[in-house]
Amino acid sequence: MLVKSLNEIVPLIGEKVPEARKILSFLCKGKLEIMAIFDHFQEHVHPSVETAADAIPGMGLTSFKKYGANLLVYLRQMVPMMVQPDDDSFESIAYDAAMSKVLHGFRCQHTARLVAESAYNRAIAQEQTVLALDAVKNLMRGAATLGGARKKEFQEYYEINKELTEFARVQHLSFDLVLENISYKSHKKVVDKERLEYLREVEATLRPYVGNVKSIPFHGHYYSLAFDYYFTSGLYQDAYDNATEAMEYYLERALYAAELIGLTQARLCYCCAMLGQYEKGDYHLQQSLKYGESGTINWFSSLEIGYYLYMRERNIDKSLEVYTKATRHKKFINLSDSMRETWYIIGAFLYIRLVTAGKEIPKHFPSYKSIKFQNEISRYQFDKSGLNAAALLAAILLTALEGQSDKIVERIEALEKYRERYLLEGHTPRTAHLLKMYLLMARSGFQYRIYGEKLAEYKAELAEMIPESFELEVIPGEQMIELMESINRPSAEKYQARTA
Repeated sequence: MLVKSLNEIVPLIGEKVPEARKILSFLCKGKLEIMAIFDHFQEHVHPSVETAADAIPGMGLTSFKKYGANLLVYLRQMVPMMVQPDDDSFESIAYDAAMSKVLHGFRCQHTARLVAESAYNRAIAQEQTVLALDAVKNLMRGAATLGGARKKEFQEYYEINKELTEFARVQHLSFDLVLENISYKSHKKVVDKERLEYLREVEATLRPYVGNVKSIPFHGHYYSLAFDYYFTSGLYQDAYDNATEAMEYYLERALYAAELIGLTQARLCYCCAMLGQYEKGDYHLQQSLKYGESGTINWFSSLEIGYYLYMRERNIDKSLEVYTKATRHKKFINLSDSMRETWYIIGAFLYIRLVTAGKEIPKHFPSYKSIKFQNEISRYQFDKSGLNAAALLAAILLTALEGQSDKIVERIEALEKYRERYLLEGHTPRTAHLLKMYLLMARSGFQYRIYGEKLAEYKAELAEMIPESFELEVIPGEQMIELMESINRPSAEKYQARTA
């Protein structure tokens, strides 16, 4: 946690706080070890305390832990210095709403009122319901304390408070649902039928409040959950329409909803990838990246969506471009384990594409070996019908690339039990069907004259199935079969010898 915190906060303080180094030097009385750690983390990120301690000259592990912890204490004191008073940022409004409460505690009633009024007016303008509620409660407190001539003022604030309390209740409800959904998706890339029904109920519960609750955050929560429902259901045009409706809402509030606009552009790109509208999807991706700040979670998520878009388009160069942009970014190391593991898994498909296309493998690319590949996946190993299934398919293709004909047959046949146990009754009919096609090819010795006619029937059936979330089908099933046929052609003699 120490290194991850330093990776995050040191460059942020250095960027946002004027004269940050001078202020830190004053607070820590110029302690050389603390200043050395601060200077180093301005330019570098590290995965562990051991690598960080080794990278700073003269800094042992014990000293790094001690002075790194001290540095965090000083940096926490500097956090309020990042906030510019009276500007329109969310942080500034939240800071003033909290500060007015502190000033009340110190009996600075008049100053507290001025600060609370400023926070309230800005929060209302931005439809930040919870912040407005915090501010108006502080105004109520001041009016109640002073009494007398402020009684009428208190009553006005009291009525506003009642309306905002209802808005805040709905916003808190939607926020809790979003957090629960994020937690669910942190270890699963696809959902089961029960989860899909749950999302449908959530969408129906929140829908009546759309346009009626004056809260940008609430609408952000609703459109996020509704999009997940439509997209997971395979209703990609409905999901696109939902995101378009959200975009119209945010554009009317563009001054305060830039981040949500960028996120919605990424969702529109998401839909275009599944609808085969690649040029349109590329436009939405570029718009998303324009609105997103480099190195943020949303920025990395947009690049991931762009990666899938280009992979489905068979545009290897563009896929490699966004893959490199994400994985070589200095903040990539700060991503959660599940997000970095996702990039590792989907990168395997790009590696396969590069090899089969005869392109040079970049030096920064991971070394993908079929035996080690699955052992390095831990976060998604229990996502049986989701990303783990995609990883298993990638492992088979990696085995094929390595020319291990006998092992390919063994591994594909071993997947039959996996298919029966996890996929037949699940939410992934295309993946189950794809494994069935793999088994057909394996048992036919990968000889087209044996499996060709039956495979054509399976391909026609696959084409009729709704495409899964492309976090599962990193490469569409149709393209997966093409790759398997092109890279895996063991001789009939070897197959016949093995099965004799």
